[in-house]
Amino acid sequence: MLIFLKLILVSLSLLVFSMAKFTFKDITDFIDKPSEEPKLTNLPYNPKDAQDPVTLPGKPTDDMETYMQFLKGHEGKILDESKKYHKAYKPVETEQYYTIGYGHYSKDITKDMTITNEQADKYLIDDINIRLPEIKKAIPKFDSMPLEVRKNILGSWFRGSIKPKHNTVKLLNEGKFKEASKEFLNHDEYKKYKANPGTMDGVVKRMEATSKAIASLSL
Repeated sequence: MLIFLKLILVSLSLLVFSMAKFTFKDITDFIDKPSEEPKLTNLPYNPKDAQDPVTLPGKPTDDMETYMQFLKGHEGKILDESKKYHKAYKPVETEQYYTIGYGHYSKDITKDMTITNEQADKYLIDDINIRLPEIKKAIPKFDSMPLEVRKNILGSWFRGSIKPKHNTVKLLNEGKFKEASKEFLNHDEYKKYKANPGTMDGVVKRMEATSKAIASLSL
């Protein structure tokens, strides 16, 4: 009986020793094992996950800022006596509707309407954003043109001097820039005001600037 108990004790001792040895080896192997760099997965780009800072509210793009300043310098505006509010007006009495702010022409503008500078800016941004898709549709390579050219085309489009079916647009799309430049001034409005100095000199200068900008594409 005593011998049997001794055999059991020896067996248990060997078992414990074996377990302890396995555990120690396992731990040392784990410590000595070189760490692996985490693998990065190439996830597909999702535009919805990106934030474009130029499109965030209150942060217009550089191009939009240039467009706005350009149009502000060319479109007329009428302010009230306080110089704080824009008044509705008709540049030409025969106009059907009133204009307000920076060339915002709409049936919604009433004779006695006034708006703040902030509202005038919003109207201007909205008007630009309405016209840009129209321009890009008519002139597919518009975005690849220099900003100086784009702002002049936008300005002339804004006041109706360039329209989708004009020969100027056709020549632009054909890459015939010198011809497009000359064709742009082959315009009844330009000829009328050019022949009568002092009537609408601003329009004449504006159209000549656009013609010059278009011609620069051929350089």
